[in-house]
Amino acid sequence: MAVPVYPVLTSDDPNPASWSPGIEEDPTLRSKKMSGLATARARFTRVSRSWAYEYTMLCQADKEALELFERNQVNYGAVSFYWINFQEAYGADARRANTTYQAGQIVQPVSPNGRSYRCTTGGATHMSATPSWPTTVNGTVTDGTVVWTENTYRVRFVAPIQFKIGLRIDLWVANVAVIEV
Repeated sequence: MAVPVYPVLTSDDPNPASWSPGIEEDPTLRSKKMSGLATARARFTRVSRSWAYEYTMLCQADKEALELFERNQVNYGAVSFYWINFQEAYGADARRANTTYQAGQIVQPVSPNGRSYRCTTGGATHMSATPSWPTTVNGTVTDGTVVWTENTYRVRFVAPIQFKIGLRIDLWVANVAVIEV
């Protein structure tokens, strides 16, 4: 089965400032105390990176799209899906020509395309030419001696999408945790 992709919304959001990084405990881990005995965490497990993303003033079509996506495609968090971190896509430093990058650094194209790119092989970028940035999940491009990989995350919902109404706000909160980079 193909991995679902988070829906593209038509509302004036997303607002990169609304990302809130956090830490989620791996839900498969048990309490530190079981039957009076302390338990150790398995060495191969790790705490995931997670985000809470807040939407305000969503149009009705976007609300319905998020509800259908959560209910029908990812079964309330049971199925993983692809998610773009908008803060990285629109807030990361722009890629620079003739610059050295280390593996793990994240950039966006000079002309943002809604995606970010992670340096997977360090080196120096081309002196003048701009790479043709891939827009497929995990697509790669060589730029001088640097290899860039499209930086979509594979995530799960760690809580149902929350809907809150205040005096002047219509707020949806999506909480996701990274399971694969």
